[in-house]
Amino acid sequence: MALAARSVRLLAALLGAACFSQLPAFADHYRQNLAGQITQAQYSLQEVSRRAEEQDLSLRVYLETALADSGTFSRASVTDSLRTLDRLDRMERAQRSLSAATAFTRPLAMLGALDVTTARVTARHYRPNLPLGLGGAVYAGSGALLGLLLILLPSRLTRRSATAKTAGRNAR
Repeated sequence: MALAARSVRLLAALLGAACFSQLPAFADHYRQNLAGQITQAQYSLQEVSRRAEEQDLSLRVYLETALADSGTFSRASVTDSLRTLDRLDRMERAQRSLSAATAFTRPLAMLGALDVTTARVTARHYRPNLPLGLGGAVYAGSGALLGLLLILLPSRLTRRSATAKTAGRNAR
């Protein structure tokens, strides 16, 4: 029985270490995908941006004015451009956050400014690697501790609860 419990703890620690050790590399892939999507969004808005500049307006003001003045067909196009602009703004904020982060804090910065679409694309194409760097080792250790806590904490709470009930019966 004790061997089985130790094996489960070891497996939880190894699984946590394996998963968490991938966070630095995943964050780097995410950042690269984010940069590509930002470039694509900028390209999509390039012509509209040129027209806004010609009228000496910000892109947002130009699009909001066009939305108010447009017909049904044009309104759909302008609405799409506004959505692209909003997403571009969010992605650029995320990119600044990731660029300012250190290797150790980049995974946390990624989670704090996560773009779900970019994360899905990154996850679909990501291939785990062997994290030989210090960042991978730190996250592997954190994952091992978390894995152990997830296994040990519920059993300790159950044991304490049972001990408290037994002590309560004996006190009567």
